[in-house]
Amino acid sequence: MLLGWRRPSVVFAQNPSIVLTYLVMLLKYVFRYTFVTDAHYAGIIAPNGNRLLQKALDFCNRQADLVIVTNEEHGKHVEAVGGGALVCEDPLPDIGRYARHASEQVKKVFFICSFDVDEPYVDAFQAAKVLQEEGYVFWVSGNFGKVGIVSTDWAHVRFLGYVQEAEFYSHLAESQVVVDLTTQENCLVCGAYEAMALGKPLVTSKTSALQKYFTGGTVFVDHDPESIANGVRLAFEKRVELKRQIAQWKNQITADNARKIEAIRAVLNLT
Repeated sequence: MLLGWRRPSVVFAQNPSIVLTYLVMLLKYVFRYTFVTDAHYAGIIAPNGNRLLQKALDFCNRQADLVIVTNEEHGKHVEAVGGGALVCEDPLPDIGRYARHASEQVKKVFFICSFDVDEPYVDAFQAAKVLQEEGYVFWVSGNFGKVGIVSTDWAHVRFLGYVQEAEFYSHLAESQVVVDLTTQENCLVCGAYEAMALGKPLVTSKTSALQKYFTGGTVFVDHDPESIANGVRLAFEKRVELKRQIAQWKNQITADNARKIEAIRAVLNLT
């Protein structure tokens, strides 16, 4: 039984999904609410370079009352197409319940990968082959079958495939180093947030957005086997110092994130 009905004053929709975002955008003209889209990389820039998809994204971000983006460059893009944007990176995931002591005797490297076009996974696998002789073991998440990889062709890599959340975070917690790579500029990879949340030294791509945000506990690399291998070695050798940096970084970022959320609430009169 319905006890009453209230028209929302503000509605948030995450993009992706662009379908959900368009639905909420259209309904705002019926229900007269303020429409806010929380846009991640693919909600600002068409990953495949498709011009029609890019126009659809730009139209949506122009029509939204506010677009929340994860970095300044995406904010500039939204403003260039006629929209309004505020920068607020994602909060760190609440995954502390998965934390556990990682064995110092095992050089476990957890490579977080979804096998999309922006991930240089072959270079990472070649780096793993070099590092195998030094005792490093690469564990790789993600559905490798979708890109035609045959696991036996890379016998030195332990492929997990797509796993449930608990198993994924267990491998993350047991690792000494986390690797997450992208060729996309202005993309803050999810694995970086997850590594920071569990205090794991991170090896990631040398892009401006990643270097600007992840200022502690992180080693940045180019996308070639030698650079990736050197990055993993450095992260492992300096892991005690990197973990200390992560703890300091988390305190700073948590406070910064809280301030940015309050700023968004103030703009939307939600305080």
